[in-house]
Amino acid sequence: MLPESKGRAKRYNPAERTKAIAIYEVYLARGMTAASAAERTGVPAKTLDRWIEGGRARVRQEGVEEGRVAVNRAIEVLSGVSDSNHAVRCIAIFTFLSWRRWPLHIHQISHHISLLLSTYLSQKYKARFFSDLPQDISSAFIRFIDIRSLSGLLNGETVFPQVFELDDFEGFRRYTRRDLNAEIASFFLSSSRYGVKPTIAKVYDVVDAMGFSRDFSMGPNAFRAFWRENVMLMPFDYVEAYHYPQLAFDPDPERDDFYSSIDHLIENTRDVAGFFASSKWATAAFHQLLDRRAREAFWSPDFPELVTPKPVPDVPLDDKIRAAIGTRTRRKTR
Repeated sequence: MLPESKGRAKRYNPAERTKAIAIYEVYLARGMTAASAAERTGVPAKTLDRWIEGGRARVRQEGVEEGRVAVNRAIEVLSGVSDSNHAVRCIAIFTFLSWRRWPLHIHQISHHISLLLSTYLSQKYKARFFSDLPQDISSAFIRFIDIRSLSGLLNGETVFPQVFELDDFEGFRRYTRRDLNAEIASFFLSSSRYGVKPTIAKVYDVVDAMGFSRDFSMGPNAFRAFWRENVMLMPFDYVEAYHYPQLAFDPDPERDDFYSSIDHLIENTRDVAGFFASSKWATAAFHQLLDRRAREAFWSPDFPELVTPKPVPDVPLDDKIRAAIGTRTRRKTR
């Protein structure tokens, strides 16, 4: 038990906090209630829980910063502006795939990379253990394995859904959130040619009028959640869907051809570099159309200065979207 305080609430130094949390967690692991375990430390359970949660928040923020650095580095490698070998490009692809699949879990990106890499090596080399891999391969990749990912799976700190492949959106076959992301980005980038100033509110108007390619509706709260979770991905999804569909930046580790899909991306340096050059252009153009408040609400990767933005032609809005815009506009002016 830590020394008791008298009078005002005691201030605990970092060493005392660490010791109290360790004692608390030991007794919790033995099956004690929070109140009983806290009594052994002399610190209230609510205070201990607050300290633990604060520690997790710090670890999460550190992971966020590490993840952002990793994504920026991956784009630098895949854009072709820095020297890289097969292993480095492989990890860069896993980094980008992980962020694109779980953008709000960027703090766990090293865990996701480890699991994707394990699947890749196991499939490609029919290996069960690292010792089964060719020496040059194990030497090249072992430094990228984050062994914390295994303990994270056990204690629930690592979020890695069983299904990597995206679910079909709203029950529409072969239409995922990436398809909707691409359509929304296209709406922003193409609306001006029709005399329409694109805004988030107008995007929702189109959704509400079932104006995109699939007839689905979404309430305002659901739309706000969708926007928050996907806005940072929209320019990338737009570029792939309309201008680089041959890349298929969505290999599924549950498929037997996962490793060959990854190798195809590793070897296709020209198209991959072009994809990121066009994504740099589309991201800048997309962000310019958002108001400051909307832009500051999310993080987006930094592209290397040496990458020259590669413009892509905008995609004409189909009649269905234009009709939805016109219908909504007429309703508001009545």
